[in-house]
Amino acid sequence: MNRRGRPPDPSGGPACRVEAEGPLAAFALADGALRVIAVFARTVYAESPGGKLLCLAHTDLPPGPFTLACTPWEAVLTAGIREGDAFTADNAGLQGPGGLRICRDAAASPVPSVSALSASPGFPAIDLRRMAAGLARTAGLCALLHPSGALAPLLPPAAGVERYPSRRSPRTLEEALLEAVREGLDSLSAWLREGRPADLAAALDSLLGLGQGLTPSGDDMTGGFLLALRLLGDTARHDMAAREALRRAPDRTNRISLAYLRAAAQGHASSVLHEALNALCRNAPELPDVLRGLDRMGHSSGWDALLGSLPVFAAALNRITPPRN
Repeated sequence: MNRRGRPPDPSGGPACRVEAEGPLAAFALADGALRVIAVFARTVYAESPGGKLLCLAHTDLPPGPFTLACTPWEAVLTAGIREGDAFTADNAGLQGPGGLRICRDAAASPVPSVSALSASPGFPAIDLRRMAAGLARTAGLCALLHPSGALAPLLPPAAGVERYPSRRSPRTLEEALLEAVREGLDSLSAWLREGRPADLAAALDSLLGLGQGLTPSGDDMTGGFLLALRLLGDTARHDMAAREALRRAPDRTNRISLAYLRAAAQGHASSVLHEALNALCRNAPELPDVLRGLDRMGHSSGWDALLGSLPVFAAALNRITPPRN
């Protein structure tokens, strides 16, 4: 990383305001200082000295746990932010290089988090028949919506409505990725069914850090798995899986993906993923449109996270047994 970044410039320059704020963004701002660790066309990631993450993002992107959705985004681009640049922060917002000012808006839209479905306002106790119908609809819609990413063929089998393809020796990197993910899914399903700690360990060893990109596919799947357990109120499995995932992840993935995994363990993720999981569980009429929204969550992160959640819903319908410590 370039540590010779520019300091904050209070002399005045481009300005923008926060339109939506993730539930964990305030923790990074509270540290008072941040340094840029990654810059992309529509996102800028910064980290506080305490290791807390902040994501400045274009308003076209679905907000996530660390998001400050900034408008107009052109102000951020004008500042020419680069890795190593410094920000100062307070309750009013941020001051950055190039005179950039980011003003927090008291009316900024909050980003939801996941709590147990049976305890969420507006949701009744879990209706397994509706969830079964939503799971079947989701699997069927996958063939129509053409999800992004190499793992899309695994969505219907993970939902339990199709069999996995016959095993064969991988001949390409994509086939090797599919086979590794399938092994991870098999182990997750076995752990949900039998409660053996070795199956959970095998699944996490297969998935964490697997794939390319800012958040590897295996990490996204693990996050979706944790969110689904939390959504269904399966506290024992959620806590065990979160503990083991976060113990292994630091040696297997990058710091940004690790932050998203930690957020998922607390019930925080992209708003479109929250909508998709809730719509699936309720078999909501808007399910097709909500699933289409997953395309907005990274290259394939939304669909990968959904894939990780499906074994949880499928197992819940089979009345799984309590896990063994």
